[in-house]
Amino acid sequence: MGTYMRVFSVESPSALDAFEERNESATLSALCKLLGHHFTATIVRSKVEFETALEYLTSINPDHIPKNQRKWPLCLHFAAHGDEFGLSLGAEDATWKYLAKKISSFIKDNDYPGPVLVVISACGAGQQQITKELINLAARQEFEPPAYLFVTQGDEKGEVHWRDAVVAWSIFYHNIGRAVLERKHEIMTIMDKIRLTGAGTLKYFRWDEQHRKFKQYIPRCDEYEHS
Repeated sequence: MGTYMRVFSVESPSALDAFEERNESATLSALCKLLGHHFTATIVRSKVEFETALEYLTSINPDHIPKNQRKWPLCLHFAAHGDEFGLSLGAEDATWKYLAKKISSFIKDNDYPGPVLVVISACGAGQQQITKELINLAARQEFEPPAYLFVTQGDEKGEVHWRDAVVAWSIFYHNIGRAVLERKHEIMTIMDKIRLTGAGTLKYFRWDEQHRKFKQYIPRCDEYEHS
């Protein structure tokens, strides 16, 4: 049995992106719904709007979810401009530390019965410090970090091309529906497939409850080595 999920896309395009109608959510919405995932999206232009979006999602009442869907993962998909220091939310900078705090608060404040996943689609996401901050927060507070954090690795400068990101996440959501999260090798295979298409590289950080830390995986294969 695969992993269908609820995807909540929080996207923060620049003003120029908005004029050029460049966003991930439009493509991913159509694809995810076609594949059986539940998908919704919101645009945020500031930290306040970002925090409001996460607070809104905590209003889900588990009693209103069909029993056979209560273990579906809840995926927070963040798409924004970024660099090694964090993400841009409109004209405001959101550091990795800030984002980790908001993610931990979201997990503690919501009653969603399934696992939480986090996706970060942005330049510089390969240098994220969220997992480091979440480990520190989990050591001081009683909460369970996200089961997985998936990020765009970017090129040698950390840059991610918009078209590549859309293709990579489309493949990700297409394949995740046939995988089981607990089987890490199935998730690794998805990462490998995306690398082989030439649409860039995704990296994952998997929470290891036994050792209370994140373990990462980044595909190293290319088409020649795979063959």
